[in-house]
Amino acid sequence: MKKSKFVNGMGAIFASALVFMTGSLLTSCENEDLNATFQTSPAEVTLNVTVMDALTGTDITSQATVTVTGALTATGMTSFPAGYKGGEVTVTAAYDGMTGKATIGTDAKKVGGKVTYSANVILSSVYTFAVKSKNDVNLVTKPLGDQTHAHGGSNWCLNDNEYLLTRSFEYMAYNEQEATTTYAPLDVLAANMTYNKSKKEEVTYTFSAWAYYRVTYKGVVTTTVYNVIRKGGNDIVGTFTTVANNNYSIEPEEAAFNAHYVHGQGHGTHGYGDNAGGGLIEAE
Repeated sequence: MKKSKFVNGMGAIFASALVFMTGSLLTSCENEDLNATFQTSPAEVTLNVTVMDALTGTDITSQATVTVTGALTATGMTSFPAGYKGGEVTVTAAYDGMTGKATIGTDAKKVGGKVTYSANVILSSVYTFAVKSKNDVNLVTKPLGDQTHAHGGSNWCLNDNEYLLTRSFEYMAYNEQEATTTYAPLDVLAANMTYNKSKKEEVTYTFSAWAYYRVTYKGVVTTTVYNVIRKGGNDIVGTFTTVANNNYSIEPEEAAFNAHYVHGQGHGTHGYGDNAGGGLIEAE
């Protein structure tokens, strides 16, 4: 079996997810608009699909015909203005007379939420890759680090002024996977399905005036074990395993601070009139 420090190093790698979300608070207003509002951004669901040729060990995603059915109907990013209901998604890939599919479960996501899912489809004219087991483990559910205001039995950030509050958060978009096999002819495939494409990204949200708010990051590690079965028979020639850290979500939330709160609104009835202005406020 191919060996790697990937799994052993997961604790250290994932611990870095806790050093999470930095930035400053930006408030702004326009003197001529004393009832400024914002439209909540849609939920964004991204589906990344990789199609591999088992015998050559090469990525054939760009050459394959990929069909997505179920709760999602396309690869890439799809926007849902009213929120995403979640549900099962089936990815089918076809190439050079070979077909294969992968099925994943997806969670509901409120407006403003962002979530990424990834799926592997392995094609072969000689072997069938039958899922033996699949296990999802929550990597971390990490709230914003400066949630110091208690509300409703949990901690929040607080925008306790008349202005809309726009804030950017930096996070690690994990996109890494390790593949191993007990069957030597698939060594090249395992090597080519092992990667680390993680990178830092940024998301920006606007919060209402007089609002408690928070942003939550959730990462998931998925371990999938396949039995490799020779086609035309029932012989299991070995196993193929992937450990993937490439499914994650980011979700904003807000709640009323006092009676002046109106979701999506700033410059309420107790604003600063024509002299109202914007400014930069350091993070709490």
